[in-house]
Amino acid sequence: MAESILNELYKLLDEELKTERLMKIRRDLYKDVAAYIKKIKVDAEREDRDVISRLMAKERELIMDLVERLLELRISKITRSIGEVEYSYLTPEEKYISESINLSLKRYDKIKRAIWNGQPSILESIMEKMASKYTVVRFLQPSPPMVGTDLAKYGPFQKEDVAVLPSDNAWFLIKRGLAVELWDIE
Repeated sequence: MAESILNELYKLLDEELKTERLMKIRRDLYKDVAAYIKKIKVDAEREDRDVISRLMAKERELIMDLVERLLELRISKITRSIGEVEYSYLTPEEKYISESINLSLKRYDKIKRAIWNGQPSILESIMEKMASKYTVVRFLQPSPPMVGTDLAKYGPFQKEDVAVLPSDNAWFLIKRGLAVELWDIE
């Protein structure tokens, strides 16, 4: 199976590089690759011989390199031709990514139009929406009490505590390595 996964990924990447258009690929490609990588990891953990474990790790790295290059290339094509892409050519994972790209492009266009049309009220509503956005975080180390951007008091927090914080505060903590994001709440 390794040879077929490697060959398939290599051929797909080669074909994708040869054309500007998005190629149709198997719907379950990434799922099959993930399942194969899971098998490699399990086999490597079971295997006592160091050489075989290292070979399996290299195989996994090679597969991931091909997958990343293929996915990056396909997402680049999707981004360049949003709205013109044949939706049925996308895997579920690529659809998941392209939805975010499409939403970002729509938001960008909305801001450009609001500025161009002199509509500060639209920009104000965006500011309000962003100010009321919250993020769930898990603390990686103790943190003293803080006042959130919403002027509410939060904390103190211990390592492994989970909290819902204004997104601006959460991003600050995440950037400093004090917490990790669990999910966003609108």
